[in-house]
Amino acid sequence: MRRAELPFRLRSPLAAAVLVALLPAPAIAQLRWEHRVVVPTTARDTELEVEGSLERNVNRLAALGFEVTALAGGDGGLLDALLDRRPYSAGLADHTGQVFVVMARPAGGPAPPREYRLLHARTHVGVGEIVAAHGRDGFRLVRFSHEGSHFHAAFERTGDEAARRDYAVLANRGRKSWMAQIAEDPAVASRLTRVVPMALESALVELGPAVAPPAALEWLSEPFHQRSRQQDRLRERAREGFRVQLVRRRGSELDLLLVRPAGTEGPAPRPSLEDAPWGGPCGRGAMAGADVLPDGDVACVVEEEAGVANRGFDLVARAEPELGGRLLVGTPDCALRLRAGGSGPAWARIARARMLEAEIAARVEPGFRVTRLLAARPESGEGRLVVFATDDPALRSSAAVAALSPAAPLAPEHAGPGEDLRAARAAELDAALAAAPGLAGASLWLEIDDRPKRGRARLAGCVASRAQKEEAERVARSLLAASAYAGFELRSEVRVEW
Repeated sequence: MRRAELPFRLRSPLAAAVLVALLPAPAIAQLRWEHRVVVPTTARDTELEVEGSLERNVNRLAALGFEVTALAGGDGGLLDALLDRRPYSAGLADHTGQVFVVMARPAGGPAPPREYRLLHARTHVGVGEIVAAHGRDGFRLVRFSHEGSHFHAAFERTGDEAARRDYAVLANRGRKSWMAQIAEDPAVASRLTRVVPMALESALVELGPAVAPPAALEWLSEPFHQRSRQQDRLRERAREGFRVQLVRRRGSELDLLLVRPAGTEGPAPRPSLEDAPWGGPCGRGAMAGADVLPDGDVACVVEEEAGVANRGFDLVARAEPELGGRLLVGTPDCALRLRAGGSGPAWARIARARMLEAEIAARVEPGFRVTRLLAARPESGEGRLVVFATDDPALRSSAAVAALSPAAPLAPEHAGPGEDLRAARAAELDAALAAAPGLAGASLWLEIDDRPKRGRARLAGCVASRAQKEEAERVARSLLAASAYAGFELRSEVRVEW
């Protein structure tokens, strides 16, 4: 294949060879990642319903080649507000599983199906049996996050038998910490490949085949202003084979958990501890961990790895006065603002997930995929979502494959036949609204409340003019009168787009 067509002839073969060598090679299409943000879509509040809804939504996308790349962590209070989480009440409400899950797949690249098991815990009690079963079933820990008192983890199964691991949970016993238990138990130390603290008093451990030498663990904790000294100690330990497992802000100190996995005999990749405003630190290398400091800067650790690049940006979570102070992310359109403000808890979460998804699509560069999502409320008091994305050469591919199956957008789940019927009827009314003359370009929907003694229909959406709003209200009344909801009171919340 010729590298370029020249507009003239070169008589000297040597000159032609030199010139062609200097011409740029044809550009190889850069891998793009398609991102989705997933949340539970049930309106119910029990642990079983919430966590089941999230896992179903994640696995629907995983079957289409999407991979879990980040679980939201950081400031639990901000995530409470963004996800409309209710306080825990035994047997009534457990919103521990209400969390943003970021997934990605290569657009037009290989996308093997996956399967996930998600873990959401407020305590370590009972978790050991759950994770042990995940290991036996061939699932492997791939992502985790901490926020407030909540711990989240994603276990992935791809059919790779070589990736199998065993899992257990260790907790402090009396005066003996979980770290001491690892050091004193040869059966654990000789198999330890990974440690993820769930809280101060417990940790999730990953175990492989028994090898020598045994694993070792160490915490490196320093005040924020001693970053240089902490980095020197970190690099010293890296020469001994230790790698960072966790970066965690605790009060005015930064904690680094270091692990030398069982069987390690040589040095680990050279690490770099950095802190700077969002988007600035950890630009090069494989990211080992990150957290947001009180002043809003990000502290993170990267390991030197050729070709790996990171980018960061943040999003302000701002209160919208017209929606009763509800939080919005980025610059959502009129329809998403209304969905976040008044269509019920499931739609509010879906709307914010779509806001975040739209910002990721607009701001993540080609070749990069999101790998971390941190909620933060620095000393300024302003809520922020800090996003890190990574471009890893090991994930690039130019192989062409058949078109990937499209992924349907999230929608509220229905709790039974009655809700299914109501949703189907509302969908028919919405389709009729969209097809009505004079409402082209409008975003409109009807929400039906057919509970006893209610009999209401909420018309919501966004239009371009007051005349179009009046036409939408007229058409909606006409459609209701000809439907099973004749006689229902119509409440209009249509906005002339602001």
